[in-house]
Amino acid sequence: MKTILVLEDEKLLADAAKLKLANKGLQVITARTVEEASEILKTKTNIDLFWLDHYLPETNANVFFNEIKKDDSIYKNVPTVLVTGESDTQSIQEYINKGLTKYYVKSKSTLSEIIEGILECLTNTK
Repeated sequence: MKTILVLEDEKLLADAAKLKLANKGLQVITARTVEEASEILKTKTNIDLFWLDHYLPETNANVFFNEIKKDDSIYKNVPTVLVTGESDTQSIQEYINKGLTKYYVKSKSTLSEIIEGILECLTNTK
């Protein structure tokens, strides 16, 4: 079973995503802060995809993203999807330059579209 770590501070969205992804046969772990996500990675190393929200309490996901995409990180090649309210192309381009797989702007994407994109990422990753 593939495992997704959802780093999303909007509880309703995180819960809805968890339900839809679980219905597709995926294990979903949710975190609402970078600190919580980092703690999860200390014990759970078999993450197959990351869902990151850019804006989070106290910081943004870029801090976490930079950690998982470091050259010596075991997660460097794990697909990462940014789901954000941010439509600033410069910020998004910074993520892409560091290895972002896909991104979705919340106001322009449905949850079904995001789930479909995640399933596509997991299918293309062996």
